[in-house]
Amino acid sequence: MELKASMNYPNGSSLQSWLGRNCCQFQGVECNAGTARVAKLSLSWARSYWLEPWSLNTSLFIHFDELIHLDLSWNDIGVRSSFEGLATLRNLKFLDLTNNKIDGIILPCLRNMSSLEYLALGYIDLYGPFPMEELMGIKNLSYLYLSLNHLSGSIPSSIGLLSSLKELDLSRNELQGSIPPSIGDIASLQKLNLMENRIGGAIPDSIGRLSSLTHLDLSWNQLEGPIPLSLEGSYNLTKLFLSNNRLNGSISFAMFANLSNLSTIDLSSNNELTIEIEDKLWVPSFQLQSLNLSSCKIKNNSIPNFLLAQEELQQIDLSHNNLIGSIPTWLMRNITIILVLRNNSFSGTFPTTSKRNLSTVFIDFSVNNIDGEIPIEIGEVLPNLGLLNVSGNKLQGSIPASFGNMEKLAVLDLSHNNFSGEIPHNLTTITSLRLLRLSNNELQGKMLSEKSNLTGLRYLHLDGNRFAGPISPSLLNSPELQRLNLANNNLSGKLPAWLGGFSYMLAIALEGNNFVGQIPTEICRLQNLQILDLSRNNLKGAVPNCFNNISAWASKGPNQANYFMGFFVIKGVDNVISLMDEMEFQTKGTEHMYKGIILVLITGIDLSMNQLAGPIPPEIGDLKWLSSLNLSNNHLEGAIPSSLMGLEQIESLDLSNNQLAGEIPQELLHLNFLSNFNVAENNLSGGIPIGGQFSTFMENSYVGNLDLCGKPLEKKCTTGKDEDEGQMKEEEEEVKNDSLLFYGMVGLSYGVGFGGSIAILFFIPKLGTKCFHIMDRCIHFFFVRR
Repeated sequence: MELKASMNYPNGSSLQSWLGRNCCQFQGVECNAGTARVAKLSLSWARSYWLEPWSLNTSLFIHFDELIHLDLSWNDIGVRSSFEGLATLRNLKFLDLTNNKIDGIILPCLRNMSSLEYLALGYIDLYGPFPMEELMGIKNLSYLYLSLNHLSGSIPSSIGLLSSLKELDLSRNELQGSIPPSIGDIASLQKLNLMENRIGGAIPDSIGRLSSLTHLDLSWNQLEGPIPLSLEGSYNLTKLFLSNNRLNGSISFAMFANLSNLSTIDLSSNNELTIEIEDKLWVPSFQLQSLNLSSCKIKNNSIPNFLLAQEELQQIDLSHNNLIGSIPTWLMRNITIILVLRNNSFSGTFPTTSKRNLSTVFIDFSVNNIDGEIPIEIGEVLPNLGLLNVSGNKLQGSIPASFGNMEKLAVLDLSHNNFSGEIPHNLTTITSLRLLRLSNNELQGKMLSEKSNLTGLRYLHLDGNRFAGPISPSLLNSPELQRLNLANNNLSGKLPAWLGGFSYMLAIALEGNNFVGQIPTEICRLQNLQILDLSRNNLKGAVPNCFNNISAWASKGPNQANYFMGFFVIKGVDNVISLMDEMEFQTKGTEHMYKGIILVLITGIDLSMNQLAGPIPPEIGDLKWLSSLNLSNNHLEGAIPSSLMGLEQIESLDLSNNQLAGEIPQELLHLNFLSNFNVAENNLSGGIPIGGQFSTFMENSYVGNLDLCGKPLEKKCTTGKDEDEGQMKEEEEEVKNDSLLFYGMVGLSYGVGFGGSIAILFFIPKLGTKCFHIMDRCIHFFFVRR
């Protein structure tokens, strides 16, 4: 009961079910059958997570003198805890403290815990070198997990003295140096995981001495040299992960011929590693379930022929290898879950098979030279397909109506081909569809039928086709729509007011059509809208003055937190969709393709090349989160509002080819991120602001304004009166002095800030190291691992 009270402080314990006097019946408690004393405590997630770190009183465990198993993982235990109480548990064999905040305070206690066989200290903010000294006394240690920490330095050569180890996991640390040859002395080792470190050098031949090894993961390091031939003696090896290194030389799968237990091989992203292809068909003793050779150098640019004998393959990735020839039909028959052949040079037609495949869920043949038509029976042959990506090929003909038989289809990407005709009605009734991309084809007719019922649709890309008529009201049957791209079609009519009813909408791209009328103010109800592109239409009327009602632009900014959090909760196909999501948007005068996690950071409005008139609404200045604004090539008039100084995040501002008059507001000097500015071909007058970002803009930003003067234009600003020349010089001198003062203050500020930071990091190295590790982990997690 004291332990329950301790873990419940200040609140949030899940031990409320601990009631009564018989503790052996409590959840997570097991007792010795003979003595009825507690032998096992499984208290993982015993406290509600996301609470403040708390101090565990381990002296409470002193009374559990028969305790063998203790699991305190995922409880957010803090560094103020004391672990001396655990050192008294002489019978303790199992200890799991994963995902707490205890740093290295547990390490001194390990010297007295000689009975331990299982020790998990993953993700506890453990810094410094591998704790070899503390572990030396644990003679029977069989399972050691130190992953997701900040261990640095080299793996000590004395690691071979931990002779009882069966599993060693040092993954996702900051270890450097090379793998010590002494690792081969741990004869009992079955699993070795060193992934996501900075380990270099060659893979030691001694690893081949680990005859009990079943799982070897050295991926995401900086390993060099060839794959050691000694691995051919690892007869128990089942899973081999060597991806994302710098391995070179050549490898023949014949070296694995006698490894009958081998089921997984991942050699991907070793750009200098040559995969030898045997001339004749050979049948190895293993049956692979997973093979990844993406971004290697497969000799002869052909599919390894031994795969013909692999009848248990669940997933295969041969992408980015410049493979040639046609995709064999037997490969379609053999793969049961995932087949990725992206970015090769395959030609011929889409592979067909008469065998009905009930399990394949993921096929990616994108960016190849496949031509012809998709088989009309594809929906019957692959009824359970969840993802099909054949974008970037030369496919033609109509889209098969049998796609409608794929009741589990979540992603369909047929973009950048030569498909023609209309979208079949059956396709628009798949309620499981999340992403539909038919961009850049020759499709025509209505964009969607009246009976379209894509209730689960989130991303719709129909841009670059020949669709005509109005925006289909059947879109209202897709309430979860987040990204709508209908650009570069022949759509016409007025923009419907009901577009403002999609509460999840992140981007609307309707550029390059024939839309007329005014921009409906209902769009201002889209609180999450980040990108609005209505350029190259025939829209008239005024620029809406209600854009400041959209919180993603004006108040809260893009909802990045929810997007990042999505990576923790979305699984399977939904995770793939978030990474496949992409969209083209013009910023800084250039079309850019934004994809995946980067897309969520982009905010922009493009209303250029329309017939909009009237003044620029001063409310535009409230859009402090906007990064790009393009109002060029319209009929806007009046002055440039000084309120635009409120565009705090603006990087690109294009107001060119309008009828704007007056001066360029001096207040725009406050736009510190502005890197592209264009007001050319207007009726502006007066002097160009001096300093700030305006010192970086060239003459083409201002041409066509006859009464505009100052650098970088050749026309100097002057009143034309001799008596004012002295005043002009004085003003220039004041500006110069102000600039010197400004840059001096900036330099001083940087100096103080930088010097202060260095001082803090020097005198408090632990704090500095922690800051860098947090940054590294965030960058690595979101941009590398994901």
